[in-house]
Amino acid sequence: MMLTKSKFKTGYDCPRKLWYADRPEIYFNANANNDFLEALAEGGFQVGELAKAYYPGGVDLAEFKDKQESLEKTADLLQHDNVIIFEAAFCFNGLFIRADIVEKKGNKLRLIEVKAKSFNPETDSFLKRKGGLESAWAPYLNDAAFQYYVISKAHPDLEVVPYLMLADKSAVGVESGLNQKFKIVAVESGSGAMKKVRKSARQILPLTALEQEKRILVEVRVDKIVEGIFDGSLSEEVDFEKKMNEMAAAYNAGEKLAPRISKDCGSCEFRVKAGQNTGGLKSGFAECISEIPQWREVSPDAPLVFDIAAFRGKEKALADGILLMKDVPDDMLNERQLLQVQKVRDADTSADVKKGELRTAFASWKFPLHFIDFETSMVALPFFKGQRPYEQIAFQFSHHILREDGSISHAGQFLNTDVGCFPNFEFVRELKRQLERDEGTIFRYATHENTVLRQIHEQLSRSQEPDRDELMAFIESITEWRDPVAKEKIIGKRNMVDLCQIVKDCYYDPQTNGSNGLKAVLPAIMHSSEYLKQKYSKPIYGIDCEIRSLNFNEPWTWIRFDKTGRVKDPYKLLPPVFENAEEWPESLEEINNGGYALIAYARMQFEEMPAAEREKLREALLRYCELDTLAMVMLYEGLREFAGRT
Repeated sequence: MMLTKSKFKTGYDCPRKLWYADRPEIYFNANANNDFLEALAEGGFQVGELAKAYYPGGVDLAEFKDKQESLEKTADLLQHDNVIIFEAAFCFNGLFIRADIVEKKGNKLRLIEVKAKSFNPETDSFLKRKGGLESAWAPYLNDAAFQYYVISKAHPDLEVVPYLMLADKSAVGVESGLNQKFKIVAVESGSGAMKKVRKSARQILPLTALEQEKRILVEVRVDKIVEGIFDGSLSEEVDFEKKMNEMAAAYNAGEKLAPRISKDCGSCEFRVKAGQNTGGLKSGFAECISEIPQWREVSPDAPLVFDIAAFRGKEKALADGILLMKDVPDDMLNERQLLQVQKVRDADTSADVKKGELRTAFASWKFPLHFIDFETSMVALPFFKGQRPYEQIAFQFSHHILREDGSISHAGQFLNTDVGCFPNFEFVRELKRQLERDEGTIFRYATHENTVLRQIHEQLSRSQEPDRDELMAFIESITEWRDPVAKEKIIGKRNMVDLCQIVKDCYYDPQTNGSNGLKAVLPAIMHSSEYLKQKYSKPIYGIDCEIRSLNFNEPWTWIRFDKTGRVKDPYKLLPPVFENAEEWPESLEEINNGGYALIAYARMQFEEMPAAEREKLREALLRYCELDTLAMVMLYEGLREFAGRT
């Protein structure tokens, strides 16, 4: 029982989490396996392997899982005057780390922590202008400080200099296909009942001399910042060293540390939402709340201050002893937050609709109406020469049309999951082809589609595509942006309408719990709308049905009810990826949110898989994205009913 760097990260903001994280058989954890999935989606595994490729001749100790053995191997290698070690192990006073890369030359040791995060060395800074660490960088810098401390104490004879190795946003790929040189592979260990399969990245093709010279990862020296963390000038902690050692002592002794309630508790991975099926696992969040004397009688399922949408006063409310949403003073809330809180106080479950504003909005829209949704990815390693890390990849869209006579159809779609293919320009060509047939109003939900198209616009400006100007003009016509020189907002003549903003301005339903996300708003409006219930509780959706689909072969019913009479979440009704999931144990079982769609795309890019599995993932992606634009249509229909329009 030693405090590792991952455990330190878990416990830094909330030491109590160490207790819950080590007891997965007792406590629910929403982040179980999320680290792997997030790293896969962002290309984190590939970044780690690319970093190693920049240090040829390094000795990799990753295969040594036993802590003591890895410590001994590291100590042996450090006897050499010059050595590079991957996953080197160090231990001091109950603290244990495995360093991504260490390079020893004489008595100097460079500690290099690799992160799949972007950094522009020409413009970015780890520090705030008024002092202190930028909050987005604090976890990474605290991690570097933790590792620096352990190595320096374990080897006081060495001069340790810490670095972060990051994706360089100012660099461009000098060869095409860099990201395809690193694949996700299954690695087996043990045998028989002890056999385990884990996934990791592996370099399958060497870097060229030019790729070695013109690197897209940058090393940023952080020794001065680490000094500031330890002397207190750059840390919120009075004594960073003391905190590390106290946390290690408590963890090694198996001590359950006192809970620390803060504004971040609402998003705690150990929080169980009301009605959530956890398979009998307990809520760590509820346990923490029950140990605060003044909140001992508060139900963790009650509406709490954490649940007020975009509420910046959480920390102050908690400091004033306020936990329940209903007790938050009115003067701490904006208009929409006050509406949410007042609904809770009055036990009012009815929706609030601004009919006049909705009618005005409806009158401004032109038929036929187009509803579009994108699925995208931003991975660290660029696909092609001339691209930067984390450039936008738009691999899928769906498109529904609603005509003035009320007829609806799934009018088009696009999906390109070809390995190593940069799909963006073909994506825009197809979107243009589908939308330029008329001048009808185009709808998006939130800002994502606008952001993606503006990023593709910038990519086109650097390209040699023969129809570049035509595609850029199309994007300009349906988007809005701020002119970088004049600093004024420019709006395209056919600028997409943001349905999310319409919801924020004109509609609030307590069933959404303050969320404006489509996946929260849709089930709420389906439950409240009699029109939607009557229409979509029938099997009217499919390839040969009243509402034409491109991907649902059999007639599909979108509104179904649970035992209590509530409408089921339509995203939970999507068919599983595989009818017999046991045949595909390593694959995704379902694709019913954008995160899973992104992961499916990443797997199809970076893993070897059977053609049958690849095809099943494609089919699931198509169904999921199709539902996203149908959801926008149903939202439109529900709002139209509430506005009193037929």
